[in-house]
Amino acid sequence: MKLRVSTVQYHLHAVRNFTEFADQVEHYTKVAKEYRADFLLFPELFTTQLLTIQGDRAGRVSIEDVPRYTAEYELLFQGIAQEYRMHIVGGTHIVRENGHLYNTCYLFYPDGRFGKQKKAAHHPGRAQRVEY
Repeated sequence: MKLRVSTVQYHLHAVRNFTEFADQVEHYTKVAKEYRADFLLFPELFTTQLLTIQGDRAGRVSIEDVPRYTAEYELLFQGIAQEYRMHIVGGTHIVRENGHLYNTCYLFYPDGRFGKQKKAAHHPGRAQRVEY
């Protein structure tokens, strides 16, 4: 049995909204499909790009802000995996559960299912914030 695996060298840059992020993800998926990839692998913590969406946060962001996009992230990758009939390792995404942050790796299946594995997220102290 042969499998073709495609990896993404993700270009991190500022995005104005989640749609721009989704468009970039779909672009990489289309390219992998053109190469007949069975599995597509996104990099660890690439969803930190979502911290560049300014909105009402006046330039102050923290790793603790990433989980606010979890539902959209899951729906995006479920839909793309189904549409392109591909297994996608969605990099890792910071998830909040029971007040704790976890660096969570997702595997999205072509039938819409997904699995995830989490590990404790190590990050700077809660008081430390990054300014853009």
